[in-house]
Amino acid sequence: MMKLMTVCGASVLCALSLAPMAAAETGVNNSFDPAFQTIAGTLEQIDGNVYVVAEYITNYRGEEIKDKEMSVQVSSETKLVNGAKNVGDSVRIDVTSTGMANSIE
Repeated sequence: MMKLMTVCGASVLCALSLAPMAAAETGVNNSFDPAFQTIAGTLEQIDGNVYVVAEYITNYRGEEIKDKEMSVQVSSETKLVNGAKNVGDSVRIDVTSTGMANSIE
């Protein structure tokens, strides 16, 4: 499902993570898919097995502003490099095309 969001005055098209529902409907195990993209940013929120990561940029005045925000699905197969993460930590996440996190460091 796609959702149109406004971030810092710009419209951004975001995909909502429906990986658990899609996996249940198709019977496919998405936990070992190859990494589709790598997200680097700040861990903004942990809601059960959904992590929200925000990427920040520095504007021309030197102020940090939120550029993008993405939700990723974390499972028991997700590799947590250097232990568990907390809100506010700087993270790098390898994500599959279905929104599942392969590893978080």
